[in-house]
Amino acid sequence: MVTSADLALMERELKSAQKELKATEAAYGMDMLDLTTATRYVSRLLGNGNIRRYLDDNHPEILKEFATIISAASLDDPEQSRGQVSDVRSVTPKKLLGRDPEEPPCL
Repeated sequence: MVTSADLALMERELKSAQKELKATEAAYGMDMLDLTTATRYVSRLLGNGNIRRYLDDNHPEILKEFATIISAASLDDPEQSRGQVSDVRSVTPKKLLGRDPEEPPCL
């Protein structure tokens, strides 16, 4: 049997949980916006041949991590979204962006 005190406690806990959910949803939205912005920025960087060449020659581990970030965030290519990029040089700017890097992005 549920008493009125139990019911009041459950209502308070429900309100608290709803508040926490709203805060989490708001933070999630901002986090996704930050991730999208960062991913596009990294895509643009790797779209620059000079930067890509420099990273490949001097910091291949960073180039690999950038490619992994972009692949993980990509929803367009199922193979890349699973992070299965065997050779970062095979990931062209067009593959990363899903379009020609010289085109302005659609927002």
